[in-house]
Amino acid sequence: MTLTGLTKEREFANSVLLSRSRFTARADRSLRFYREYFRPSSEFEIHKQRSRHHILYKGTDFALNVDRITRPELAGGFLEIKSRTWSSRDAESKAELIGELLADLGLEALQVMRDEYLDFLNTPT
Repeated sequence: MTLTGLTKEREFANSVLLSRSRFTARADRSLRFYREYFRPSSEFEIHKQRSRHHILYKGTDFALNVDRITRPELAGGFLEIKSRTWSSRDAESKAELIGELLADLGLEALQVMRDEYLDFLNTPT
């Protein structure tokens, strides 16, 4: 479970987005607990299969999340490349490295999405 800010802070070349994670924790409570604690105005149910890989690319740590959305069912897969940044200069450097990594993987020409899953699925339960 990750709490993030509502807006993206900055967009770099190759559609690299900078956003802030405020809080990250293991979601180890029941769904009922989260409903009662957070009292959401709506809920969205998304099921995904994720494989996570940690890599060291040109001396920098990255996490690669490869997702397949199973509910609602979507064709194809999604790749998310993440890294922690500590300053605006560090963010710029890592954004450049992500662009290089995409090119090295042959993925720079694929469709890039700037949205979160909720933004384009938008189906409340």
